[in-house]
Amino acid sequence: MSTLEVKAIQAPTGYDLQMPAGHILQTVTQTYSTPTSINSTSFTSTGLTKSITPTSTSSKILVIVNLAAETFQQGNAANKFYLQLLRDSTQIVYRRHDSYAGVATNGYYSFSINGNIAYLDSPSTTSSVTYALNTKCDATTNSFTVRCQDANSHSTITLMEVAG
Repeated sequence: MSTLEVKAIQAPTGYDLQMPAGHILQTVTQTYSTPTSINSTSFTSTGLTKSITPTSTSSKILVIVNLAAETFQQGNAANKFYLQLLRDSTQIVYRRHDSYAGVATNGYYSFSINGNIAYLDSPSTTSSVTYALNTKCDATTNSFTVRCQDANSHSTITLMEVAG
């Protein structure tokens, strides 16, 4: 059996090597484990933010977010919280979640959050773009709070450039 070993592949002068559409060109990720409590009706950073610089304007960016979080509140009441995914300052994903009381501990009720997002974005640029995840509460009554990265957990954001 023969083996081909190369240190680099370079296109001949005047030609451009390109990966076929759909191939992953680069991947960057951020793991965030700093506990963050959000008790605000305004969007607030969860701490998840990551930048990527696409190599082509035809590239797409696959954004994968896994938010480890819970809601806490006094009393057994329904509340809502919202997730917002931004590309730079532009909102590209907006989700509302209902939070119903779960297990009671010392008068506080907790509810685990499914904060997973997968979104294929088309930024159409070769400049650096930053993706960030924010959250907010619909009300701050009953001490309603979203706790991100609590109890030794961590959240991640992964950005993959996909050839267009």
